[in-house]
Amino acid sequence: MGVFSGFGSAKTWGSSDYIVPGTYKLKIEEIKVVASQRHHGRSYFIVSAKVVESSVDKHPAGKTVAWNVNMANAEMAMANIKQFAYALFPDLSGETDGEQEAAMDALISDEQPAVGMRIDVEAWTIMVGETKDREFTKVKWLTAPDSND
Repeated sequence: MGVFSGFGSAKTWGSSDYIVPGTYKLKIEEIKVVASQRHHGRSYFIVSAKVVESSVDKHPAGKTVAWNVNMANAEMAMANIKQFAYALFPDLSGETDGEQEAAMDALISDEQPAVGMRIDVEAWTIMVGETKDREFTKVKWLTAPDSND
């Protein structure tokens, strides 16, 4: 066995910049849930999207950005993910709990039904932590007028 034994079956990890404060028009590239490589037992809900338009110089059109939700605090994670899902699929809010859960499972499936859909974002900085000494980027997802173009 050589030093690169297992190379062909090794997983690769994509990388992209996180959403930073500003406004964005995005096109969904992928939605997934992944297990953390660093924190055993922790999962992240990840939205990767191509920038169509942005107020952020660092994120011009064509750049890929990501939004990661740490799912360790399930209540907070579900609230954030729900706001995203309702912006992407406004009619989802009128569905039963079971239908909403099935829609979310489909969203992260291999079929990736949201790929290519448009969504808008407003992001800003808030201070968090017990002493409000850490910056955190708050993201608000908005239904894009041209969400299915």
